[in-house]
Amino acid sequence: MVANGTPSQFGFSGLQPGITFDNIDYNTYGSDVGTSLGQCLNSRFSGAGQVILLTPAPGEPEEAAVAPFKAALAAADPKAQIVAQTGEGGDVLTNQQHTASALEAHPNANAVVSFHDEGTDGAIVAFQQAGKNPAKNCLVNAGGSNQNLADVASGSLYAVVALQFNADMTQTADTLIKMAADPKATGVQLLTPIKIVKK
Repeated sequence: MVANGTPSQFGFSGLQPGITFDNIDYNTYGSDVGTSLGQCLNSRFSGAGQVILLTPAPGEPEEAAVAPFKAALAAADPKAQIVAQTGEGGDVLTNQQHTASALEAHPNANAVVSFHDEGTDGAIVAFQQAGKNPAKNCLVNAGGSNQNLADVASGSLYAVVALQFNADMTQTADTLIKMAADPKATGVQLLTPIKIVKK
């Protein structure tokens, strides 16, 4: 069988016979977002970043990516400042309103990070309505919807850190086939592949 998570999340001290675990590495996920944002701020603003951070709700899995994101951003761009941190809503309009409020309080903000597709979609609209061209600022998404990928292609997003769920399904199926040949063999720890998409 394949279980979503790690052995410790199921009360095991290590890998088990007949069980493979599959998990998202939120440390790498968040770090990739922070590094990507730092690269954009360094190239477009000489590192002078004023960042609006749309954070996942408490208890959501993506919350684990926030601390690694902040650490990676500080390493990639020590001059960057998170000037506003607001919770993400569950729809585009709410995130648009949250970003617009942050821009009113911090009109010089030039970057947004969201860990959900709807957050990024709302941020793009808020920047446009504020007269700030997203393509000349630094908007980074952790997610990877078709819309977000199209926004990278158009320039509205600098980067998408995309979880590769199709590739994850393929590696899971391949692992199950191998396990079927020897059901008592110790399983492995799989990680959902991550891809950074830039224009």
